[in-house]
Amino acid sequence: MTTESIHLDVDGGKMPCYVARADRAGAPGVVVLQEVFGVNREMKRITDLVASAGFTAICPNFYFRTHPDLDLEYAPESFTVGRAAAGATTVENLTADVQACVAWLRAQGAPKAGTWGFCFGGSLAYLSATFPGVDAAVSFYGGQIAKSVAPSRPALISFTELVRAPLFLAFGAQDESIPPDEVDAIRSALTEAHKEFELHVYPDEGHGFFRKGINGDSTAGARDVWPKVELFLRRNLG
Repeated sequence: MTTESIHLDVDGGKMPCYVARADRAGAPGVVVLQEVFGVNREMKRITDLVASAGFTAICPNFYFRTHPDLDLEYAPESFTVGRAAAGATTVENLTADVQACVAWLRAQGAPKAGTWGFCFGGSLAYLSATFPGVDAAVSFYGGQIAKSVAPSRPALISFTELVRAPLFLAFGAQDESIPPDEVDAIRSALTEAHKEFELHVYPDEGHGFFRKGINGDSTAGARDVWPKVELFLRRNLG
């Protein structure tokens, strides 16, 4: 596996991205979609994890228009900056950013491309399942799917009829920011629209339960969900 930092041209600007590549030609691609904290070491860890499973992974900073190179630690004061950065994004900007990454992956020889997002990025992963060129989407604890928290973005559940790619969703039942009725609404919307999806709720997990990795001091939910995500990506991306 090799890693590097690159910039992609998007809307006349330069979007910083962290890239991790599997050591094989023609690897499928995955766009890792950040939390509100930017492309920090946790997002890089996950990007490396995806690459170690045989994919080419790219993690863009989609706050680059207002908060270039945002990289925050998990601290109370980071929420203010991160939420301001997330609140400045629009559906149009986020769509352009993800599609630029998908186009880059295709140019690298990826036969298929998917997404895997966390928190704010998990909500964006849900939306990305509607994009041409996205063949699978993984959403972890996306808190803006069933509700809107910014005037510039509707609740992303409103795009469910347009979903075209298989979806994998994971939530923690102890996540106070995403109550059970919101998870039920997402499940119902996807079921009623006859979309291909799997949805997992971990009864003992809270928000961000994948942050501690899959080894050492990781949670049981994190260790259980990663093989499922890997299988889902392999099944849908090759």
